[in-house]
Amino acid sequence: MGSVQSIVSRHFQTEQEIRSDCNNEENNKWILYGLQGSGRTTIWRQIKYTFSPPTESENPEIENPEVMSWYKTEIVSSLLQSTKGIIRNCQSNIENADVLVAVRTLMDARATSVISENIAHAISLIWRDPVFQRAYEQSLYFSYGSKVLAEVCMQWTRLNWVPSKDEILRSHLFTKGVQEHTVNLNDKVIKVYDVGFLGNERGMKLILESTKYPFLVYVASLSSYNECQDDWGRNLLEETLIHFRECSHFLRCNNPDGEIVLILNKSDVFREKLVKKKIPLNKSGLFPNAPRTFIYEDGVEWMRQEFLKRTDQAMLLQTHVIDAFDEGDITSFVTSLFPAFKCDGRSCMV
Repeated sequence: MGSVQSIVSRHFQTEQEIRSDCNNEENNKWILYGLQGSGRTTIWRQIKYTFSPPTESENPEIENPEVMSWYKTEIVSSLLQSTKGIIRNCQSNIENADVLVAVRTLMDARATSVISENIAHAISLIWRDPVFQRAYEQSLYFSYGSKVLAEVCMQWTRLNWVPSKDEILRSHLFTKGVQEHTVNLNDKVIKVYDVGFLGNERGMKLILESTKYPFLVYVASLSSYNECQDDWGRNLLEETLIHFRECSHFLRCNNPDGEIVLILNKSDVFREKLVKKKIPLNKSGLFPNAPRTFIYEDGVEWMRQEFLKRTDQAMLLQTHVIDAFDEGDITSFVTSLFPAFKCDGRSCMV
């Protein structure tokens, strides 16, 4: 593994700052893009943790008390949001009286850095309910791994609890605006511009116009094929494929020399859905060309081909299949890019 001399993150305030930063041609530049729920921010955070200098503590960024309090509140908020969202879809089917009391208690709860034992017990009771568990497995939150947070929530009743790396990675920390993360890997500077999800084409266009050879790192969730986002009411894979095609065209128009790296994330959840739970690839009815298979490798290849169809014929598409929570996957992904994107033909699988 390469050594990292520095990791720096900052949030851009103006378009001038973005242009000035991007005009530095000495750096490798990645544009990190993907829809909400793809695991885009989780990937960056895992890169940060995996390649942090060995002299740093596990969570150096939360040593500041104010920052720690913010993280704790966001982690609690993530679990409350997930639990309430699932309850709304299954509350009418819950019959256990004790669970219904716990539901009423939880629905009034607000996110704080420390929760009461009453709230923690309510969460634990709800997550053990079989009706709730079935609803969870069919929800978007299944791919988030929200159950992991529910299993440790009793620790959050202590004033001195410190968020673990896994708790931070599994919390829903949404990106706002364009953020820059700089990593110095073996004296090679990598600048990652996280432009958030949807509606931020202005930020991406500025980077494309100002950077000579950018890499668009697009993150998609393998497990999205049977998921639906409540805000859109559309199948997440269908929405992702549309968005990916738009990004591919956008890159081609604004910087013909740019290249795309496609990260197919949540391989662990995809394997569990397809292989273990036998959820067909065309569960939504939107993908009649999907193979009728429950073989993991066949499912991944079909997914890769669907994205490949939506790129410009002249563009190189490199594909990485990963689990963002797996340090080994992240290490293999990052180190495979040095030297970056050396493969024959139009498409290659890593």
